[in-house]
Amino acid sequence: MSYAIIKIGGSLLESHKSYLEVANYIKEFKRNSNKQPFVVVSALKETTDLLINAFNKKDRSILDEFSQKYLDVAYNFGDNKLVVSINEQLNKLYKFFLYNLNYGILLSFGEKISKLILSYALEINDLKVKEISAEDYIISDENQGDAAADLEATKINLMNLVKILNGDEIPIIEGFIAKSHKGNVTTLGRGGSDYTASIIAYSINAGSIYLVTDVPGIFTSDPKIVKNVKIVKELSYEEGIEASNYKVKGLNHKTFLPLINTNIKVFIGKWNNFNTVIHNESRINGKIKLIGYKQDNNGYCLGLIGKGIEKEKFGEKIKNALAYNNSYQIISDNSRPSVSIRISKENFINTINYLHEVLIGDE
Repeated sequence: MSYAIIKIGGSLLESHKSYLEVANYIKEFKRNSNKQPFVVVSALKETTDLLINAFNKKDRSILDEFSQKYLDVAYNFGDNKLVVSINEQLNKLYKFFLYNLNYGILLSFGEKISKLILSYALEINDLKVKEISAEDYIISDENQGDAAADLEATKINLMNLVKILNGDEIPIIEGFIAKSHKGNVTTLGRGGSDYTASIIAYSINAGSIYLVTDVPGIFTSDPKIVKNVKIVKELSYEEGIEASNYKVKGLNHKTFLPLINTNIKVFIGKWNNFNTVIHNESRINGKIKLIGYKQDNNGYCLGLIGKGIEKEKFGEKIKNALAYNNSYQIISDNSRPSVSIRISKENFINTINYLHEVLIGDE
C-alpha cells in the first residue's frame, strides 16, 4: 500500500468547525486518491505557546487558558465521551505540572489532545482511524527542545507498524514529539510536525508529503514585510534546507534532511491548492528564488537562496543595488545554495524590499 503523509498545521485548527473541515478534506483525499492518508496533526492554534509560557513562568493559570481552548472545541461537538477523554488528558497535564514538571512531557499534551479531537472528527465522518502514539515509534536523541530522530531505529518501528495496519484504517499520529533511547519524552523544535511528517515518509517510503497550511505555498519572501511577493513554484531539497535555516515559513531546519536521497515529493499549500513542491528533480535555473532572513543581536542576516546561482555575478548586482548603503557585508559560501548579507536593524526593511524588487520582482 502506498501512503501519502498529510500534516495538518496548527494554523488550520482553531474551532470544532475547523476540525470537521479538515476531516472532510481527508475523507475527500482518501476517496479521490489511490494513496492511503497517514495523518500528522499539530496542536490547536497558539496553544503550544501557552504551554511554553506555563513552563517558563511556572504559572498554573496559563494551563487553565490552555485547557479552556480545548474544552471549548470539545463541547461544541456535543459528545460527552470526547469531553471525558480530553478531561482525562487535562487531569494528567495538571498532575505533571504540579509533581513532575518536564518540558517535553508538558509540551506533548497539545498534540495529544488535538489528535483525540481530529480522530473523533474523522470517525463521525464514517472513517476508520488508528491512533498512533508518537512516543512509541519516533526515537530521538536527548536534545530536548530540538531533538533529532534516530532514523534507522524509527524506520524499524514504523515498518513494523504498517505491516499490521488494516488497509481501511487511517493512521493518525501527533507531530512535534518523540521519545529518546533513554525513555524521555522529547520535542523536535518549532515546526517539528513538518519534521515528523518527513521522518514517517522516509521510514515507510511514502510517495508524497502534504504540508497543509493556511497559505497557498512558500512565498519569495515574508509577505508581512515585503511587497509584491510571489509563490515559489519549486525548490530542491538543498534549497529547502537553506530556506529553513533562514526561518522561511517557520519550517523546522531538520525537515528535509531525511528526504535528501529519496524521490519523495513535498507539496506545500492549502487544500486543493498546493502551489509549492520540493523535490530532488527541481530545475536549477541559476536564479535567486527567494529571500529569507534571521535575526541576532548584531542585526539581520538575509539569505538569497537559489541553487546554481552565479555568485560573482549576483554579488556585483547586489553591490550595485546597495550602493546607497555602506553598512552591509556579503558572505558567500560555495558549498551552500545561497548568498548571505549582513545588514543592520535600521536598514533591514528597506534593504530586503529593495533586493526583492531588484533580484526577484521582475522575474
